[in-house]
Amino acid sequence: MKKWIKRLVMSLLAAASLGLTACSSDDEGVTDPATLISDDYAGRLVELGYSDEYTAYVTLIRKSAMAVACEVTCEEADLKPESIILDITEDGSTYRLSSKTKAVAGSIAGGMLSLTFEVNNAYFKWNYNFTGTRQ
Repeated sequence: MKKWIKRLVMSLLAAASLGLTACSSDDEGVTDPATLISDDYAGRLVELGYSDEYTAYVTLIRKSAMAVACEVTCEEADLKPESIILDITEDGSTYRLSSKTKAVAGSIAGGMLSLTFEVNNAYFKWNYNFTGTRQ
């Protein structure tokens, strides 16, 4: 009987040790589009219809598997529009970015971001094109 109880206890301990093993929350191989493209991009900003070029930065921040927040900064043009949520669609190895509420469209392919957007105030509307690479 003592031998049987000892085996039972050993079996329960073995089962408990298997049950307490956990997987990492930082699983490798995360491949949702927002995680893959979220990063900082540096490049050139051009106001459409004009020849002036400015150094600008775009940051894409993951919001969900298929959406990122987009933040544009350009000190030379005194430009820092509000953050915009962009939806992501996959087209082969290209990721398309779009907004349902703002005039923003873009794509990312091979670490190159191309983004066209509109900035409005009470009196004027400006259209910009950003082209840059992942940093």
